[in-house]
Amino acid sequence: MPSLSEQQRNFASALFDNSNAVEPLLCATRHGTVASGLAIYRNNVYSNYRNNLSHSYPVLERLVGADYFRLLSDEYITATPSLSGDVRDYGASYPDFLQTHRVSTQLPYLPDVARLEWLCKHVLARARSAPPDLGFFQTLNSDRYPDLHVQLNHASALLMSPYPALRIWQVNQPNYIGDETIDLNMGESHMLVLRHQDTVSVLDLGAAEFVFLSQLRQDQCWGDALLAAQEIRPDFDLGSCLLRHVNNGAISRFII
Repeated sequence: MPSLSEQQRNFASALFDNSNAVEPLLCATRHGTVASGLAIYRNNVYSNYRNNLSHSYPVLERLVGADYFRLLSDEYITATPSLSGDVRDYGASYPDFLQTHRVSTQLPYLPDVARLEWLCKHVLARARSAPPDLGFFQTLNSDRYPDLHVQLNHASALLMSPYPALRIWQVNQPNYIGDETIDLNMGESHMLVLRHQDTVSVLDLGAAEFVFLSQLRQDQCWGDALLAAQEIRPDFDLGSCLLRHVNNGAISRFII
């Protein structure tokens, strides 16, 4: 007779093993079969995961259609067990799954659109940082500025895609009105995902601006981040960039 822990492991394996190879290791209740009992649990598990993925990736579902999205989701669920007790955490690796899936051969932008959707969900769940204390600069000599470290808001994320992922995401929002034309040759997307109260916005960044903020995110000092941005664009306007991201809440703290 298998131990309780062995039975539990066999049961969990059987939920995601459609080959029925594990069924002989399980026991059914009276007047029932292992197969019929597993089918009920398997349907509930897959249904919960499907619903969560649909909620997390509505644009992806719209792009591929509900039926194909369900097929993709079932493949993902079978291949990717949950690592969290909270079903809302499930789906973080979906973009990586898509990256290696045959669907990306024909729709190569899908993984990055999915990454953007997950970042929107992730950022919305994070607490916003307090705004920066700009009085800090009144007591700081300007020759110390290059040594400053700039902390970005905890409720923010950066994403770059070689495809117009932001444009694709925008025109597939439920309240979008306007031209839905998408040119896949538009070039790269540089995006800042930022929480504002109970909503999330996705800001379009220039390449140099994106590099500057990415360097700050990696805890590079202000001076080194500026040099990296100027390699992309020699006339990079540091003042305008800082003002924009202090005002929109992306920058939360200056540290010497």
